[in-house]
Amino acid sequence: MPTTDSTIPTKAGRAKSVAARTRTARRWPLRTALAALVLAAAAVPVAAGCSSLFGKTHQVRMEVTGSGSAQVAYAFSGDSLRPPRREKLTWIKKADAGFGFNRLDVSGASPGTTCRILVDGKERVRKTVAADGIANCFVSVQNH
Repeated sequence: MPTTDSTIPTKAGRAKSVAARTRTARRWPLRTALAALVLAAAAVPVAAGCSSLFGKTHQVRMEVTGSGSAQVAYAFSGDSLRPPRREKLTWIKKADAGFGFNRLDVSGASPGTTCRILVDGKERVRKTVAADGIANCFVSVQNH
């Protein structure tokens, strides 16, 4: 079939007007944006540690107390372990966290330094650094 300026051949061999193809082409960016918005909205609970999927959230507080400074690495449930950083003591971090594991690692600390993790205001773990200056606190928030 000969092609004119106002038609474009399709895969099926039928001609489709340029105007019809342009209308269809204009819809794709809108559809793509809508699909991206739906996917982003669905990802929010996952990024928040799946708390909405597995029940309520808990107020988790991590503390390192002592004198001077220490290397501190930590992760709230649903997060990756953050790399150790030298922090001035007393160091405190808080987050609303859902189901999962909470970890606090301390190294290079002076004697008497302690780490502790509280969940909803109740102390769940407390550790004092060993002779090597290391302490690790770990709490699983699941049935509490």
